[in-house]
Amino acid sequence: MKVPLDGGADANAKLDNGTTLLHAVAAAKEVFVDMVRLLVEKGANTAARDGHGRSPLDVAMAAGNYDVKELLSGNWPVGLHLNPE
Repeated sequence: MKVPLDGGADANAKLDNGTTLLHAVAAAKEVFVDMVRLLVEKGANTAARDGHGRSPLDVAMAAGNYDVKELLSGNWPVGLHLNPE
């Protein structure tokens, strides 16, 4: 995952339904906190809305991914800046 992002892949690319990679990772049954952190560090839009109007935080909460919820809701390590644009 890190290699494509380091190579310049767009961390905000969307599927036709508006889902971003951050949405998909936040909703995954297996929690991928490190992947969410990496996407955010690479500029993933934490406020992006999917085709149903849900943010990555919304889908993380719906999936019960509370570690991802904590990360996306502001309880992240010092030095990690979320990009809401």
